Amino acid sequence: MDLCHPQYERLICGENANDTTKCLTGAQAAKVRALYEPFYGDNGTLLYPRLQPGTEITSFGTYFSGTLSSLFSDWFKYAVYDPSFDARTLDRNDLTFAAAHDPFNISTYDPDLSAFERKGGKLLTLHGLEDNIIPAEISTLYYHRVAETMSRSPSALDVFYRYFRVSGLSHCALGTGAYSVGMYSFGRVDNALEQDPDDNVLARIVAWVERGEAPEYIRGTAFVGGSPASGIAYKRKHCKYPLRNVYIGKGNYTEENGWRCQ
Repeated sequence: MDLCHPQYERLICGENANDTTKCLTGAQAAKVRALYEPFYGDNGTLLYPRLQPGTEITSFGTYFSGTLSSLFSDWFKYAVYDPSFDARTLDRNDLTFAAAHDPFNISTYDPDLSAFERKGGKLLTLHGLEDNIIPAEISTLYYHRVAETMSRSPSALDVFYRYFRVSGLSHCALGTGAYSVGMYSFGRVDNALEQDPDDNVLARIVAWVERGEAPEYIRGTAFVGGSPASGIAYKRKHCKYPLRNVYIGKGNYTEENGWRCQ
């Protein structure tokens, strides 16, 4: 994700293009670029990070279908403004107001975790890199804010706060990669605490809190055809931030030891 910064001007139609349905005008390229840049309010405050690269197909229903989500419109009607608000008129001023108002502390973005740390708390955060609703950069930016506010290096934050980016994981569940880290059982009643902590984040946080076994990685499972009933396709270790997964193997990308956190 950090390395994904496409050059959208390369998609602009050439002067002699025969089929302009397969390329963009300059205005269209500018609009695409805007989707992949952070969105700021008039006061310079970050309102939202860029669209998550790699989620274009699954993000269609969320952002581009032209249909307003009731969750979105109801939030502005009943939490930010009042029932008379027409969400179709939403603009940057409304987003700036909502961010400043922050009803019910919905942002949960306080970067000072000193009290939590003093009480012995442990925080394991993960975010799917295929999240089609909440871009993973939200969690990455929060990690940066905590480090800067508490003046902690990653190794110092590791004492109580560890963040993992999970490739192939969509919004909390499902995805095209090794997305299953024990959060979603597809209707099955599994005893998470009897599972290997490497494969189940609930068992992992319990092992960290109760036995001091801090996670260096969390391991995800990919299923054949995306279905747990069809069996396991492969597993992959997901790295502790700021490390990232790099392919070092020479065989199939599904080889667990073909990847390294660096």
